[in-house]
Amino acid sequence: MTGDVHAAATERVEAEGQRYTDQRKQLVETLARAGQPLTIPDILTDVPHLKQSSVYRNLADLEQAGVVRRVATDEGFGRYE
Repeated sequence: MTGDVHAAATERVEAEGQRYTDQRKQLVETLARAGQPLTIPDILTDVPHLKQSSVYRNLADLEQAGVVRRVATDEGFGRYE
C-alpha cells in the first residue's frame, strides 16, 4: 500500500511542478497510517522533528496537488487525511 500511495503522490506533486520531498513523504506516511483525519498537533506528535511551519506549508502544497484533503470540523480547526 505504501508504495502505491507514494507513487500516486509523486505523480500528483510533480504534475504541480513541485518535488515529493522526504518531509512530504513522512507526512503522507503519517496520514496513511493514522486511519483517521489528524490535526497539526497530532502530526507533530508523530513526526516531532518537523517544524510546525513546514508542516503547514507542505500540507497546503499536498492539498493543492490533491494528495491530502483538509476536513473542516466544528472544533474550529481542520484535520487532514
